[in-house]
Amino acid sequence: MTEKIEDGVRGHYAGDGLMDRLVAALVEMGHDPDDPPAEAVSQLDQMHIRGAAATTELHDAMGIGPDDSVLDVGCGIGGPARALATRLGCPVTGLDLTPDFCACARELNYLLGVEDLVEIVEGSALDMPFDDESFDAVVTQHASMNIEDKAALYREIARVLEPGGRFGFYDIMQGPGGDVHYPAPWAVNPEISFLAEPDAVKALIEAAGLRQLKWEDVSEKGLAWMAEQKAAREAKAARGEADGPTGPSVLMRHGAAEKLRNIARNLHEGRIVTILGVFEKP
Repeated sequence: MTEKIEDGVRGHYAGDGLMDRLVAALVEMGHDPDDPPAEAVSQLDQMHIRGAAATTELHDAMGIGPDDSVLDVGCGIGGPARALATRLGCPVTGLDLTPDFCACARELNYLLGVEDLVEIVEGSALDMPFDDESFDAVVTQHASMNIEDKAALYREIARVLEPGGRFGFYDIMQGPGGDVHYPAPWAVNPEISFLAEPDAVKALIEAAGLRQLKWEDVSEKGLAWMAEQKAAREAKAARGEADGPTGPSVLMRHGAAEKLRNIARNLHEGRIVTILGVFEKP
């Protein structure tokens, strides 16, 4: 990833006052922002299609256990990392390029009492600041769309994995339906959007020396989830109830509604697909 692209990605995700907006959302939800329940925070910190359910599905598919050391690449504000550490008690390192996300993740770790289990590191996925064979498992969710040099990404993942370790991802890839509609949550235009077709991604991961254990197109699950979310919003509106804050509305700020409409349209029209994959380092 060139410096120009990385600067563009940082700028896209930068969020002045991000923690303040999260605190305001928790207050609106009726919670004490100094002692928020994990369940409430999880409604705001899972920045991917299908939210926390997809995170659990990925971790279970990888067979991660309490003794495993885990790296979350493109960790955002740390939702999946905290979910894994809380559920299994394993140590998790989150790596993200965006300073605002890293600062917010650390503060949420402290508020939720997992700062001893979850470490947040600011850095590039193409030049990870970790020694060879440092982790038993590496995960990434909805992060590779902003990475142009995917071959380098998967080589780095393979490098930091222990032999016998597993790499699992839940990612958006290019579908057969044509060009993506923008703005989308990960990019307002194609300048920092680098979707690859599933077969090309699989070939790159295998070229990095990893062996496929699982590959599943979970796009239909995403469409069903979106339909459920829409029905719930419409039911609330029919009862005269406010929709309330959501992770995307808090984290994306500008144009969140249009970005969410476009990601649903892209998935429905087959312009994007979501893939869950698990690979092993021999």
